[in-house]
Amino acid sequence: MIYFCHVNLFLTFLTFHFYFKMLSSNKLNYIEGVQKHAKRVATTTIVLSVIVLTILIVIHTIINHRKLADIIYNPFFLVIVLILSFFFFILYRGKQRALKLQKLIEQMSEEEFLFLLQMQSSLSFHYKHAPTFVLCCEQLYLFTPFKIKNIDPKKVEKVGYHYARGGSLLVEIQSPETTKFEVYNSVYPYFASLIGWYNPNADIEKYE
Repeated sequence: MIYFCHVNLFLTFLTFHFYFKMLSSNKLNYIEGVQKHAKRVATTTIVLSVIVLTILIVIHTIINHRKLADIIYNPFFLVIVLILSFFFFILYRGKQRALKLQKLIEQMSEEEFLFLLQMQSSLSFHYKHAPTFVLCCEQLYLFTPFKIKNIDPKKVEKVGYHYARGGSLLVEIQSPETTKFEVYNSVYPYFASLIGWYNPNADIEKYE
């Protein structure tokens, strides 16, 4: 029994070893960058949650002259629960996004991965490993705030955009279902050219 367990562990190790050897060094480096970015986001989220909760508790106990134990029996406790839920949701979404992005990078062709590198090269270091869309196996994956949406680029009929805050664009596509997601100004031309490549008849708003 112990022998078969060791054999299974050894075979599992060999599978992962050869699998990662098959990935290019550039892909491995990018995946490592994705993991580091996810850790930075998680750390920042935890620090912010601690700061916000500390400030709220101090305000509640000092300014309102209440004991810390009274928070549980106060409507203020509901506010704390909601804030914690919000931060946990951010952590959960960040982890799911990073895992999905890693899997997509592993499955990308070299041409698709080079397109991702070229597209992300126009962004600052903080955003190089957090794309809002990727192309994998000739399928488009959009990273929206609440879910990751899979779209066939050949079925995209219309692409438009509106200016958003923070130097980004709110892109709206019809395929035929309408989907909205954000991209940075420098990335939009790559998205427009990608859709134009797969569907030359698509109505694509040019970036000005």
